[in-house]
Amino acid sequence: MHGGVTVDDRIFTPRFLSLAAMEFLERFAVSGMKALLVLLLVDRLLIGDLSRIVGATVLREASLAMFGPVSTTGLASQFYGYVNALIYLAVPVGGLIGDLIASRRAMVAIGGVAMLLGLTLMLSEPTFLLGLMPFAVGAGLLKGNLSAQVGLLFRDDAQRRRGYTAYLGCLNAGIICGPLVCGALAAFAGPSYAIGAAAAAVAGGWRCAR
Repeated sequence: MHGGVTVDDRIFTPRFLSLAAMEFLERFAVSGMKALLVLLLVDRLLIGDLSRIVGATVLREASLAMFGPVSTTGLASQFYGYVNALIYLAVPVGGLIGDLIASRRAMVAIGGVAMLLGLTLMLSEPTFLLGLMPFAVGAGLLKGNLSAQVGLLFRDDAQRRRGYTAYLGCLNAGIICGPLVCGALAAFAGPSYAIGAAAAAVAGGWRCAR
């Protein structure tokens, strides 16, 4: 046993299925929000007076100092890059903490709570950019600790390969479904519904992985 994961001879154990479900739902939320992020920034958040959005003016001035003047679309693309950077910087840091300090289950729980906090903040325009930070960091913590738990479920390489094949299928399904569902909700019901769907996915996945 390591980090709350028990080695089992079977592949589709309850623990494996719960981790795969969490991976699907986490990727659903992340890919869904990333698909909408630049559009939301360009169409809603970065137009008009940026002082109404917490952090927008500071980020714009920092981008201006580093890269020079850019269009609204260019600024939105830079913000998108910052979010991706936060996610992938959090992956090794979260994995290292899960290895050396806290259990991987604890890091997954913390990541899920951070993502939910971020999505809650993103429901309001003034705090949208603030919400991107805990959302991105939480996603990175999950990425760094979920797949590592899967590897500990199997006794040999053959089992592990079969398990990861199924696990990656769930991961890719989440990447495909997230933009489709969140995009449709944003188009036909509004961005708040898309963010709500992402939050529901994270909450459901968090319960699965407990």
